[in-house]
Amino acid sequence: MNIDQLNSIMPLAQSRAAAAIDALNAAMDEWEINTPARQAFFLAHLAHESGELRYTREIASGAAYEGAARLGNTHSGDGPRFRGWDWPQITGRKNTRLASLALYGDERLIERPDLLDQSTPERCARVSAWFWRVGAGLNLVRAARDYGLMDGCDLNATADAGDFKGSTFAWNGGLNGYTQRLIYLERGKAALLGDTV
Repeated sequence: MNIDQLNSIMPLAQSRAAAAIDALNAAMDEWEINTPARQAFFLAHLAHESGELRYTREIASGAAYEGAARLGNTHSGDGPRFRGWDWPQITGRKNTRLASLALYGDERLIERPDLLDQSTPERCARVSAWFWRVGAGLNLVRAARDYGLMDGCDLNATADAGDFKGSTFAWNGGLNGYTQRLIYLERGKAALLGDTV
């Protein structure tokens, strides 16, 4: 993917796109998000969740996640502490621990949650690609299972099957922002596959 393609998918990213392009390409290579269709699906969700690379922490306080056992928020303050972080908006103690193990081989993001406020394009890109390939399938909600997704699903498979709704259920747990995600998907297809919108 080149900078012009990224800018056409996420026009509000502006200078953030230039800072992110190399990290995104490296992460997509590392995690085998290596076809135009996979990239279009992945970038559509990433654009929606991050506000086109503008947000690396969830705007809401995280109070709504306090005590959410499904997210592993078992300690007082976990809701705000582990509110959405980096571009994919990883949420909760459980998902943060899994991401930390995948990225660093240790629990540093649990032991030092202040690091969640110290985003870099490299970490944002790597955790996004990990979430796409592994993380989303580790904590599926009932709606995703009811849709037919299996625990441990790899979202490359949903992209390969052309199942954007399935990838949305896995990434988001529902269809939050589905219309906007579809707009990003169409931009991605146009930029990466040459499909007309």
